[in-house]
Amino acid sequence: SLTRGPERSEGRQSLTSGARRASGGARPRVLEILTCLEPGGAEAMVLDLARGLTRHADVAVAYLKGPGTLTPAFRRAGIPVHALGIEGLRDAAGLWRLLDLVASGRFDVVHTHLLHAGILGRAAARLARVPVIVHTQHNTLHWETTSPLLARANRATLGFADRVIAVGETVAEMTALHGRVPRERIATIPNGVDVHRFVPADARGFLAKSFGVPPDAPLVGVVAGFRRVKGHDVLLPAIEEVARAIPGLRLLLVGDGPLRGAVEREIAARGLSERTILAGMRTDVEAIVPGCDVIALPSREEGVPVSVLEAMACGVPVVATRVGGTPEVLADGRTGLLVPPEDPRALAAALLRLLRRPEEARAMGKHGRERVLERFSIGEMIARTWALYETLLAESRERRGWHVRD
Repeated sequence: SLTRGPERSEGRQSLTSGARRASGGARPRVLEILTCLEPGGAEAMVLDLARGLTRHADVAVAYLKGPGTLTPAFRRAGIPVHALGIEGLRDAAGLWRLLDLVASGRFDVVHTHLLHAGILGRAAARLARVPVIVHTQHNTLHWETTSPLLARANRATLGFADRVIAVGETVAEMTALHGRVPRERIATIPNGVDVHRFVPADARGFLAKSFGVPPDAPLVGVVAGFRRVKGHDVLLPAIEEVARAIPGLRLLLVGDGPLRGAVEREIAARGLSERTILAGMRTDVEAIVPGCDVIALPSREEGVPVSVLEAMACGVPVVATRVGGTPEVLADGRTGLLVPPEDPRALAAALLRLLRRPEEARAMGKHGRERVLERFSIGEMIARTWALYETLLAESRERRGWHVRD
């Protein structure tokens, strides 16, 4: 094995011994591969998915780069984590570590997530002759086409996947169009949220203690990385307008990213510093969201936004842009309000409506939780993903005469 360090060897040994203990080696071995393990929508979904899959299979996780903030959460669930330390597509040693892990782990299913992990993970799985390769498409692929090289590599390696899971119907359509994946190879499995973790609660005491938010201050929350696609530059002029009408307003920004410095400068330039809290990257979002009066998501592109699902599960109304798969989740006028992208005035008007009409906002929050319970539970997502694995494993055995590896 070329994997390095105690973390990697510990994970490898744990996976192998677990597989041997499981009914004579009959439990499938599954590897989930991500680009990074920092708090985010896709990463949260994989954490919940991996936890659920451990009932059926021996599951491991690998990530290409970054500090791996979520690693302890996976390990608490007994899931081995492999940090590959891949510095880029030209990092030959890192790429060899990935191939070595996939080949020597003798996995039955390799499931990739996000662009770079998808390209490299699917290629490694194909080279290692893994019986089943699955990819989840978490976004609409629009932005990926801005790089011709990545778009070509993505399309080529998507062809290695036995199925591509789309997190919503819009994502499925865009995957077929931009990824050139035949529709019969696309399975639509909506994102889900843990409705036992994300619940309505009185969180104002926590927010007052943690961030100094006055208990009676109207509070708009945003849970999103500081990237252009998330639209913070659209949010801030809208908040400036809302603040003129509601002087006590507070804005709570949860997340981090490459544009944090630019966002901080814009906050200062608009005179919003005293009313804005920069909470940074958090792993306790479920303790923060219930204390907000409204959650905003002014994105330019989305797949099926996890932050919207989490807010709805917490009974908090949402104002979001009508992009990607967001309208599949948010029922306009019932669980929140949809506004056009790139429109600060429309965003401000929607926020003012909900902040000024608390009874309407509460009703939307109530309907939002009911909608999540009905359509977007994490249990349903896990069950459908496992059923897909079983189907593909059966097809693989029939097609190649292989059995689940022992």
